Amino acid sequence: MYSASLIRELVTHFAEAASVSHEINVFTDPDLFERWKRRRGKLTPQEREHLDKGFAISFFRATTPHEVYINTPRHVSLADLTDTVAHEVAHLRWWHLNHGRTFDRRVIALLAGYRCGSKSERLPDSFK
Repeated sequence: MYSASLIRELVTHFAEAASVSHEINVFTDPDLFERWKRRRGKLTPQEREHLDKGFAISFFRATTPHEVYINTPRHVSLADLTDTVAHEVAHLRWWHLNHGRTFDRRVIALLAGYRCGSKSERLPDSFK
């Protein structure tokens, strides 16, 4: 199992690379996540699909932090964990994108070290 501090560091790294400026609450405790789900209410089918390894929620009020849940026991390697964290941060940054080719290219770009300087900045041709 991976430490919460490692996961926070990974989230911070990818959030900075993606220019996510909101505060991000990171949690790895499944009991805490269960309480959060009960408080939030029923999850959509798409949300339930991704609870296996991680989950991200974006809030757009400046005073409300984003939330990321990483289910650490489900990850078999550090590379697997890193991929999930990049994927969840991509949800925070590009909240308007559904899963698919464009979204996957953004995750790959984050994993490759691409840094997004502004919301209007486009991906380099190598990620298209």
